[in-house]
Amino acid sequence: MTDMLNYRRPPIVVVMGHVDHGKTSILDKIRNTQIQQKEAGGITQSIGAYQATYNGDVITFIDTPGHEAFTQMRSRGGQIADIIVLVVAADDGVMPQTKEAIQHAKFSGARIIVAINKIDLVGANLNKVKKQLSDNGILIEEYAGDVPVVLTSATTGAGIDDLLKQIVTSSKQLDLQVSDEKNDFIAKIVESYLDNRRGPIANMIVISGRLAVRDVVLTDQHVAKVRSMRDWLGVEVKEVLPGTPVELLGFSAVPTVGAEIRIAENIKDAEKLVAEKQRDIKNFTQLSAQDRIRRAFFEPQVREIPVIIKASSQGSLEALIESVNLLSNEQVRIKVLSQSVGSISENDIVSAIPMKAFVIGFGVGVEKNAETLAIKERIICRRYEIIYRLLEELQEVIGMEIEDLIPQPTGKAKVKQLFELTNGQVVAGSEVTEGYLKKGSKVSIVRPYGENIEGKIASLKKNKDDVGQVKRGEECGILLEGDIQILVGDIIEAFK
Repeated sequence: MTDMLNYRRPPIVVVMGHVDHGKTSILDKIRNTQIQQKEAGGITQSIGAYQATYNGDVITFIDTPGHEAFTQMRSRGGQIADIIVLVVAADDGVMPQTKEAIQHAKFSGARIIVAINKIDLVGANLNKVKKQLSDNGILIEEYAGDVPVVLTSATTGAGIDDLLKQIVTSSKQLDLQVSDEKNDFIAKIVESYLDNRRGPIANMIVISGRLAVRDVVLTDQHVAKVRSMRDWLGVEVKEVLPGTPVELLGFSAVPTVGAEIRIAENIKDAEKLVAEKQRDIKNFTQLSAQDRIRRAFFEPQVREIPVIIKASSQGSLEALIESVNLLSNEQVRIKVLSQSVGSISENDIVSAIPMKAFVIGFGVGVEKNAETLAIKERIICRRYEIIYRLLEELQEVIGMEIEDLIPQPTGKAKVKQLFELTNGQVVAGSEVTEGYLKKGSKVSIVRPYGENIEGKIASLKKNKDDVGQVKRGEECGILLEGDIQILVGDIIEAFK
């Protein structure tokens, strides 16, 4: 960036809080007021950001999802914010997502403002909320700290003006002077998705510099020549300045949420920069892969459940991947074969066939050809609109896999004597004391003193005849696979 810091951009504000504490209601109250003032219909829901004005000062708000599965998206919002408004319900107090938001706020280094909402409810307890905030490291001004508190009611509108006033006051204490020169352009993608009619869409916040239609921009992975831009009210603009939320068209593929957008002189230069970055990433990945292979060699094998995931937007996709990965455990791992934005296509089903992968769609449809092929090939293809249901059903699948992995004991036999065959193999003459033993069963050889030994039954003999199974009270000869030393008195425990 140059030294020409000649533009004071609007503060970027993120509102965070536990679900149902009124975060969205506060945002809606501010947004709807601003839309009415401008007498226009906005596209805030898709752009994920909007601007409000208080006494002539502009404020840029980023909307962040409230469900716990969208941790990554909320975290990303916090990292580009100047101010974080932490919403806490007066009747409910500090909850799990409130604590998470506090951690994000501290990590980001942003200025924090607390909005204690729902003060009009009968169960409101301000002192309880303030103490809980203090217990979680948020020292409010009333307690000799530096975090201001605003009392609000999104239902009645009480305190909303006070909140805007506090945001403006706090922003003036921050150094928000940036360059508005084109060469100093930097923006962050807050949401991205594929529009069936218009193509890849990137919703971004300009951090510094300026951008115009027909300029060339790039991320670490993608290049775009800006075809058009729209502000949060849906109005086409030719140029944008720092602090502005805007919808950008021009990328050939859906860019990654959270990616930084920079400017380039031309397409050729942009493609060269992207190629160099990807080459660096590839080299790093190859080196890292060697370490992963070494670790995997010493790690126990786990059962993998292959899945292909499609989502309506890049932000939702990343959050969903993060939540799905958290379901894995030491015995069962969900392996994401591919992930992308858009409806479930025939190609997704084709990709799932070799490994019989699950195809999961979140907030997207299924193309007719894909649906027909999935039925024909018996591929499980499910669509979800509610993330709770998606995660619950995946957890059930994992639970069934775990049950399959847990060894179920079928019987025990005590070794009474040993017989050596002409080929050197040793047969354990045994008596079945519990349940039954089957040929091919996995076994554990238990000794009073010493570690258990794992093995597998190669064959069973009863009265010199090969049999598939022996049960309690019967005597038999047990031959195990491999070179396992058996002793008289060993207990052979079989599992299915």
